[in-house]
Amino acid sequence: MRKNCISIRSTSALLALLWFPCPALTIARQSMSAVNPSNQPPTQPPIEIFSDRAGTSDAAKDVAGRLRQVDAVIVGRIALSEVRTEPSPHRSEAVAHNPKALTDVPQVATESVVTVLEVIKGHLQMPSSGRVVRVRQALGETTWNGRKVIRHDGKAKSLQPGAEYVLFVTLNPALNQFAVGADDVFRISSGRVETPSEAPYGLAVAGTPTPDFLVALRAAAGQTSGSR
Repeated sequence: MRKNCISIRSTSALLALLWFPCPALTIARQSMSAVNPSNQPPTQPPIEIFSDRAGTSDAAKDVAGRLRQVDAVIVGRIALSEVRTEPSPHRSEAVAHNPKALTDVPQVATESVVTVLEVIKGHLQMPSSGRVVRVRQALGETTWNGRKVIRHDGKAKSLQPGAEYVLFVTLNPALNQFAVGADDVFRISSGRVETPSEAPYGLAVAGTPTPDFLVALRAAAGQTSGSR
């Protein structure tokens, strides 16, 4: 019998092959394992969702103008942040023009527990200083059906535990919860304002010393209160 790992000419050769695997086949298996060690199918790309920011914070040219638009403004320290997922509201809707559309991808949000340090602009549902409030962001990351789902809100990141922020929040009546968007997050822990805001009022105060920023906000809140 010719020594050939691929051609099997007799029963004895078959038994020999079973007991002594062909080197060529062994090498092939090793090569495949090196390429895909876990023998799992290729990882699917993440599903990325970008929040619709059209019309966000429109018409506000400075923080005083934005302060008048939102429901409340607080200085707070983040106690903890956690990602939450909710069933998609579009689960039962057919997408005729795109049958492969992922209509049942869950909604992703991040909720932070914030210790209120100061209330610059109050609201009936905003707790007083020293108490905590939950604030929601339209961003976060989770896993769904084996795929990573990432929701973006501009350049914003989740609020960091231990850090201090000025937050311009609006009340979501459907959830009965305060929410904050990328344009309305101002981190002040470093002594200067850091913000992912792309709005004119946010860009104008980026890098401002924290004490000056807070003085301007308090003055704007006083003017707002006096105009009512």
